Amino acid sequence: MNKTFKKVLSVALSLAMIFTSVTMYNATVKAVADVTESVEQETVDVGSVDDWIQIGRTIYGNQVYISKTTTDKMGNAGLRGFYEAGKSVGWNISDNMKAVPVFGFVTSGSWASNVIIDGVRYVNDKDNTKAYVGNDCVYINQDVFKVPAGEERVFIITAEGSGTGTFALKVEGLKDPTDSDSIDVSDWTECPARGNNAKLVSGTYYMNTASYTANVNAAIWGTVGKTSDTQYHGEVDNCKIDGGAFTFAIGGTVGDATAIWINGTRYLNASSVLHTRGNSIEIALSAFKEGINYFAIEGKNNTATFAIKYVPAQEEVAPNQTLDEVTDYVKVCDTAGTNNISADGTRYYVSESFRNANINYIDLFGLFTNHTEANYHPEGCTVTGPAYVSSYPKVAGTIQSVWIDGVKYETDTENCYITGDQVHLSQNLFKLSDNQNEKIFAITVRAKNTDLTYGIKVEKVDTCKMKFDDKTLLAARGDKYALPKSATYGATYGYLKDGSMYKPAAIINDVNEDMNFTSVKTLSVEMLNGAGIRYQGESGLRFQSKITCNNEAALNSAAITEGTLITTEDLYNKETSGEFEIGKYEAAMINVENSGWYNKEVGTYCGSICKIAKENYPREFRARAYVTVKYVDGTSETIYSSMENREARSIQYVAKAIVNAGFPNIENEADQNRIKEFAGIAE
Repeated sequence: MNKTFKKVLSVALSLAMIFTSVTMYNATVKAVADVTESVEQETVDVGSVDDWIQIGRTIYGNQVYISKTTTDKMGNAGLRGFYEAGKSVGWNISDNMKAVPVFGFVTSGSWASNVIIDGVRYVNDKDNTKAYVGNDCVYINQDVFKVPAGEERVFIITAEGSGTGTFALKVEGLKDPTDSDSIDVSDWTECPARGNNAKLVSGTYYMNTASYTANVNAAIWGTVGKTSDTQYHGEVDNCKIDGGAFTFAIGGTVGDATAIWINGTRYLNASSVLHTRGNSIEIALSAFKEGINYFAIEGKNNTATFAIKYVPAQEEVAPNQTLDEVTDYVKVCDTAGTNNISADGTRYYVSESFRNANINYIDLFGLFTNHTEANYHPEGCTVTGPAYVSSYPKVAGTIQSVWIDGVKYETDTENCYITGDQVHLSQNLFKLSDNQNEKIFAITVRAKNTDLTYGIKVEKVDTCKMKFDDKTLLAARGDKYALPKSATYGATYGYLKDGSMYKPAAIINDVNEDMNFTSVKTLSVEMLNGAGIRYQGESGLRFQSKITCNNEAALNSAAITEGTLITTEDLYNKETSGEFEIGKYEAAMINVENSGWYNKEVGTYCGSICKIAKENYPREFRARAYVTVKYVDGTSETIYSSMENREARSIQYVAKAIVNAGFPNIENEADQNRIKEFAGIAE
C-alpha cells in the first residue's frame, strides 16, 4: 500500500465516521512524520454536553467551544488557547509546530503519547506539522479545524494515554458578523484628517455617530495621509499598510482587536489592510469604497459593528470673487498701528467693517518687512521676507487655502503658510506693475464650509527711507512713523539720530526726509576696583569707571552723560539708607559729572573728591558710577554701577599702598611728597 493510498484511506475513514456515526476504527498505517493512521477511538455523547464555553477563535475566524467539564480536567489554563504562526507559546513545542498556527492545551495525569482526532491518530513526531505532544503539552495545527462558512462541526479529540482522555471540540464556521440592519446610520461623525501629511487624505470619512459614541476613544481618532502619522504607530514595526489609514482606538467592552471585517471580507492583523496594537486600530484607506461601508471588529472580548461613510473629494470650484463697492477702506498697519508701507513702497487697505467682523486686527494683522516680527509667528513657517499676515478667528483650524484673483495658494509654500487661524502671505503676491499706481486684489480665505472674500486695495505712495543700522524700511512721506520696538533690532536703549536719542517705538510725527538711526543695544557702567590719588592740579581721592556700549557715536554724543556719586562711608550708612542715586539725599553726596575721557580712552572716566581736609585723610569714602540717556521727548534713563562687593576707601589708605608699592609710574618728587603727606608720613 503506497503512501498516497494510505492518506486517501485515512480521509475516507474519517468521513465514514462522520456520516455513519461509526465510533470504532481498526485499519492500521505505518507511522512517519505527517502520516496518520486510523484507529479505534472512544466516543463522546455530544448531545448531552450542556456546559459549552468559548475558548477562542482560530486564525480563520472560527469560534471554538469546549465543555467546562473538560477544561476542569486539563492542566495549566495559561497555555490553553489559539496561537498564530510564529507566536511563542512558551513550553515544549517543536520547531515545525512553531511555524504553523496551533491550538494548545496541557494534559493532566500522565503525559500523552499521541493525539487522536475523529478516529485519526496523529503520530507524535518532532517533524509532524499536524499535531505534537511535548511532555504534557499538546499542540494541534489549526488547519485541522477548518469548517466551511456558516457550518458547525464537533471534533472528538483524545489525548492518548493521559488523564485528560477524550473530549469534544465544537467549531462554528466562519461567517460575517456584520449586521447592516442593526447599525444606526441616521447620524454621522466626521473623522478629521490629521498629521503632517493630512493633505494627502482625499475625500472625507465619517463613522456612524452611535457606534463612535459607544466604542471610540475620541482622543485617538482621525484619518492620516501616511500611516506613520498615527499616534503610537512608532511603537510597533509590523505594519504592512502602504499609504493613508483610518485610525482610532477601540473602547467599550470590545477589548484588544484581533481581526476586522469590511464589506464581507475578513482581514487579519499585519496585513496590507489592517494594523492593530492592542486597542489601537489602523485600516488602509484603500479598503473603503464610496458610500457606506459596513464593518465589524473582532475583539478579545466581543465583536462590535460600525459603519463608515466615504465621500470622495469633489473637483474644487473656484470661489466667486466678485467684490462689492467699498466705501470704508482703512489702512493695514503693523501691530504698532502706525507703519503701513510694504517693502516695495505700497500701502494696503481693507474694508473696516469686514476687518472688524472677520479679522483679528489687534494681535495678528499687518504688514511685516520681516515676517518673523509678526506676533505668534509659528515655527516652520515657509514664507520668507516681507509678508501680509492676517488672522480669521471664525474659521480657526478649518482654513484650507487662499485664492487671490482666481489663483489658489496652499500652505507650506514660499508664498503661503496657514496654521490655525493664521494666514501668512508673501507681499510678492500683491506687487503692482510699473504702469500701475493702484489695484484691488480679490482675496478669498477658503475654510472647510465657508469662503471669506474681501478686497485688498494696494496703492503706490511717496516714501522716505528709514535706515536702522544695516536695515532699510520705508515710511510714507508726511505721515507719522513708529520706530521699531526694542526687541526688533535689540535696541534696548533706543536709537541715535543726529546726536539725539529716540526711545524704542517712539513716534516720528512728520516724516519728510530719509533718516538714519543706529541702535544702542548695550549700555552698562562699572567701577574699577579700589581707588587712586589725583596728584596733579587739585589733588584728592580718585575713582575710575568704565562704560560698555555698542554705539561709540552715541556714547560721544550729548545725549548720553555720565558721572560719579561720592559720599563718606558714615553718611552712606546713616543718611542714604543704601539708596545711592541721583535725586536722593543730595545733601549727603556730591555728583561729579564727567568732562572728558581718561587718557582719551572712550568710555573710561574718573570722578574725584578734592581739597580733603587733613583731619579727613583717614575718613573712608564710597563712590558709584552712572550713565544717563536723555531722549528727545524730555525723559531720561539712568544706569548705575553695582554696589555689591564694593569697599570704601580713604585717601590715607590709598596713599600708603602707593608708598609701599614704591610709587609706581610716579617719578616727580613733588608728587611723591604730596602722596606721603596723605599717607601721614613726615619728611
